[in-house]
Amino acid sequence: MIDLLKDPNVITLLMTLVVLSVSLLKIIDFLIKFLIKKVTPKENVLSEKERNLIKEMHSWLEDISEKNNDEHEWLKELRDVHDKTDRDGVPLWYVPRSLVDMQKEIITLLQNISQHQSKINFILETLISKINTFKDSK
Repeated sequence: MIDLLKDPNVITLLMTLVVLSVSLLKIIDFLIKFLIKKVTPKENVLSEKERNLIKEMHSWLEDISEKNNDEHEWLKELRDVHDKTDRDGVPLWYVPRSLVDMQKEIITLLQNISQHQSKINFILETLISKINTFKDSK
C-alpha cells in the first residue's frame, strides 16, 4: 500500500477521484436544494416524512462533502511534497537504493578503520612501553 502512494500516477488518480466525488456530491446537493425549493408545503406533493428524509440526505451529503474537502486538502499537501525536487531534479521523498548500499559500505569501512586504529593504538602503547623500559635500563 505504501509503495502505491509513492507512485505519482496513483496520487494523480486519487486526486482525480476526490475531485470527481466532490463534484458529484455538489451536483447532488444542488439537485436536493432545488427539489426542496420546488416542493413547497402548499402543494403537499411530498409527505412530511419524505421532506424530512430529503433534509436528512442533504445534511448527510454536507457532512460527506466536508470530509471530502479535508481529504482533498490532504492529497493536495501530499502532491506538493511529492512535487519538490533537489537541484538534479530528483524528488526529495525518493531515496535511491544505491544510497542504502553506499551507507552499508561506509559503515563497514568505518568499522574496519576503528579496528585498525585499535591495533595501531596497541602497537604504539607497546612501543612506548619498550622505549621506556629501554630508557630505564640505561
